[in-house]
Amino acid sequence: ANIQSLFPHNVINELTRNQAYVPNDCVVIQNKVGTAPVTWFERNDKVLVSMPGVPHEMKYVMENEIIPRLQSKYEMEAYVSKVLIVGGYSESGLAMHLSDFERELPEGFGLAYLPSLGLIKLRLFVKGEQRRSEFNEQVRKLEALLGEALLWENDIPIEKILGERLFAKGLTLGTAESCTGGNIAHMITSVPGSSKYFNGAVVSYSNDIKTNILGVLKSSIEKYGAVSEEVAMEMAIGAKRVLGADCIIAVTGIAGPDGGTEEKPVGTVWISTAYKDKYLTKMYRLSNYRETNIIRSSNFGMMQLLGMIEERI
Repeated sequence: ANIQSLFPHNVINELTRNQAYVPNDCVVIQNKVGTAPVTWFERNDKVLVSMPGVPHEMKYVMENEIIPRLQSKYEMEAYVSKVLIVGGYSESGLAMHLSDFERELPEGFGLAYLPSLGLIKLRLFVKGEQRRSEFNEQVRKLEALLGEALLWENDIPIEKILGERLFAKGLTLGTAESCTGGNIAHMITSVPGSSKYFNGAVVSYSNDIKTNILGVLKSSIEKYGAVSEEVAMEMAIGAKRVLGADCIIAVTGIAGPDGGTEEKPVGTVWISTAYKDKYLTKMYRLSNYRETNIIRSSNFGMMQLLGMIEERI
């Protein structure tokens, strides 16, 4: 079957055709990822740009067309900046820890907090390349204050950082996922080249899969529950055997919004990571929100394994 037979209504209609009309006094910029054109107007040395409303289209056009054109049109004094990725702090806790540092920053410097789920990005910045040496000194001070909470520098996703470490060390990775439902595997495989180090995943959402595929003992589930240190550890051991990987991330938890108990409320997550013959199993108390719990569990699992590989934990 061809595309037209599968989607009989996917034809050019009046609404689509109307998108081709643009004002006669603008520059039309091709939208390479959609149909709505981008229009660029100039008057009195000022610029007005009309962007597509679809978020991924707007982002693509802004990064690949609009910003380069603005940079070539206007001369601006560049910012010197650096992003540091921090773990182990809440945003407020980190702000308290760095309060003296922020207060003593030289005039013109700024420190931005960009919270992510389970991580915090710090962006230190100042305008002007002539302040580079002064900037480097402030970076050194900030790194010393962060200590082991500084996970890595530059704004790079954790799944890419982990992949780079695995590849550099010639290690392979597998995942055993319950409450994350394969999200860790999805994040890992979204990185180009991940086939060089990622073996595969077992999405052991049901207890039957935990026992029949991963070899988790039924007695462990009956005695401790599926969300427990013992089951997470056995999931990691089983995944290592089934997937034949050097490293494992195993996650079991209660993502919510229901399923929690007084002893194990929603947001209770056990993560077991394996690095060669070493295992580490930890419990995390997260939120009441399913989507954020899945993402934070995924991030924490990768951070925990990364810490083992780098011998920080």
